[in-house]
Amino acid sequence: MVFTPLHRALGLAPSSLSYSMIEEAVTQGVRESGDLDWKGTPPNSNDGEADTKFAKDIAAMANSGGGIIVFGVAEDRKTSAAREIVPVEGWTEAVELKLRGWAWALIQPPVPRVQFTELVNDEGSRVIILE
Repeated sequence: MVFTPLHRALGLAPSSLSYSMIEEAVTQGVRESGDLDWKGTPPNSNDGEADTKFAKDIAAMANSGGGIIVFGVAEDRKTSAAREIVPVEGWTEAVELKLRGWAWALIQPPVPRVQFTELVNDEGSRVIILE
């Protein structure tokens, strides 16, 4: 059982993360906080600054005690509230390894315990949780 910032925002007891929790966060319009960040898509290596932006996001969370980034949820720009699920496409082991490498190589001291959790609903819609 885990207790994440998403559990706290939804008023849930410790439990495994689930896709339905993401759906509920969107329904409730859960806002970002210092330890909960919504990202529509994972970093794209075609963006020349993706590695640096990703490293800054990870470092900020690590320096503030941890948290989660949810890839696959678009936010309302004005309120930072979860607005809609935007399923993550093309998530592979290679993508995960690349992001782990960025966390290890671009942050000093390195952040070695980056954990990814893939949540998929019955229709195959996918979001990725980074802890």
